Amino acid sequence: MPFATDVTFIVEQTEIHAHRLVLAMRSPVFNAGLLGAMKESAACSRVTIDDMSASTFKAMLFFIYTDELPNSHKYENQNVGDLLVAADRYDLERLRLMCEKILAENMDAESAMPTLMLVHGRERCRLLEASCIEYMASDPDVHAAVLATKEYKELKDKCGPFVTDVLEKVSVRALASRTCMTTSAAAAPPPHPPFCSKQIGPQKSASMFNSSEVFDGTHEFRIPDFTAMQKIHGAGECIESGIFHIGGYEWVVCVYPSGYDGLGFIGMRLHMLNPPVTTTGWVTATFRIDDPSGKTPPVIAWAESLYAQGTCLVVKKFMDVTTAKLYYVKYDGSLTIHCNVKVGKGFSYATSAAAAAAVGATTTIIAPPSNIACHLERLLVCQQYFDVKFLVKDSEVCAHQLVIAARSPVLHKAVSSAPDKDHVRIDDMDVPTFHAMLHFIYADELPLMMGYRAGDATTITRDLLVAADRFGLDRLKAMCENMLCQWATPENIVATLDLADRLHCQALKEFCLEHISQPHVLKEVVETKSFKDLKAASPRLLEEIIIKISNLSSIDS
Repeated sequence: MPFATDVTFIVEQTEIHAHRLVLAMRSPVFNAGLLGAMKESAACSRVTIDDMSASTFKAMLFFIYTDELPNSHKYENQNVGDLLVAADRYDLERLRLMCEKILAENMDAESAMPTLMLVHGRERCRLLEASCIEYMASDPDVHAAVLATKEYKELKDKCGPFVTDVLEKVSVRALASRTCMTTSAAAAPPPHPPFCSKQIGPQKSASMFNSSEVFDGTHEFRIPDFTAMQKIHGAGECIESGIFHIGGYEWVVCVYPSGYDGLGFIGMRLHMLNPPVTTTGWVTATFRIDDPSGKTPPVIAWAESLYAQGTCLVVKKFMDVTTAKLYYVKYDGSLTIHCNVKVGKGFSYATSAAAAAAVGATTTIIAPPSNIACHLERLLVCQQYFDVKFLVKDSEVCAHQLVIAARSPVLHKAVSSAPDKDHVRIDDMDVPTFHAMLHFIYADELPLMMGYRAGDATTITRDLLVAADRFGLDRLKAMCENMLCQWATPENIVATLDLADRLHCQALKEFCLEHISQPHVLKEVVETKSFKDLKAASPRLLEEIIIKISNLSSIDS
């Protein structure tokens, strides 16, 4: 049964139901309005939305829940334009860029001026404004076609100053283009004569986001004597890492051991060195510090932004200094920070349409990749607005019933049947395994195994496989099986085989049998304690190994 909604929007006399948690997680504007100081008020349960159609609001909700556009809003410029306004209103950056990209790629003479009017005064839509200007200045015939449209004439009558400003920008852009073409023609050899010298009509171009232009890397920054560094560096003073390279750019991690602004919290900053002048894209930084003992969950914080002429991502309150010293400084006094950086690039940028014209840039708009998993993971780590507490070996783990219900019906059934939602007991599971399973439920990926020895990572993955089987997480189960195959060694293969047999993981079991049956592996396996114990613990499995070896031997002969 679907998890009950808890907020109703009235849009054009239509009631639209949703979940506050999802809206607040995805939109800063919804977060302030629905989960702020008045989150418990009755007024927050029924919200009237003005100046927006019901279809646009439903399309925006569809994106918020799925990170995709509905089919009805992929092709019609009017629908996309309305959705862009909604995205700008509720600070949904990825949705806004998706809409801008569609409008730019489908631009024609009739839509150029209305699109310009749509983005007029919207500071975050400068790329689309530049695209409109470039399209109108691309060719005299295009310019003339735009001026001949009914839309242009109506705008000229209603918004004369706006139209005049647009025409000035088009003139600047056209002049810059002609200058660039003249310079290029002077330097280039004579071209081959064209097949036809007559221009057929306005030319358009389109581009598609290329996922290969997303770069991912992790830098590990170790501070040897953290306590001493804290005494030396006061509030606002940082320690810089060495320079590292990701996505073709140089980066530096800066750590503020006494606080970014003197409030008793360790601060983090990621800084781009030697930034490009006309290229932009997006960048996310994930800072993580692990507990060396493994008893306390890692502390994780995110920062994300579009970058233009450089970037500086700051997390002012990463972790309070006392907690860092108690749980996260290693026995030798060192503190290690892991910084994962993802960089997407691939479109030209200018601070305004006029600036774009001045540099002669061709503007292509791309949208960052889906970030809904990142938002969910952030929701888990920040531990805000939780409504259920799990008790795992006397440790409390906070979560959200809505996410649990959507991702694991089996676990949600355990929550629903518990008499006290503040103490939902989970037996026969250790705390790190439960944290890892929750990480998957929220982020749809396995947690990072950095900092663990190979043997420890294998043990954790086995425990996670048991948890995935117990709570019906089939995708997690398959991912764990794949990892156990990758990490198979003569020392751990028998234990993995035994687990695969108990959990009925047939593919993993077959892999283990074939792996053990290889002569060079078998020679080492038979010397291990786990193999020697197999005769007493599971003679049936030992017999299956012998049969597998026999079958392979007969095939080879």
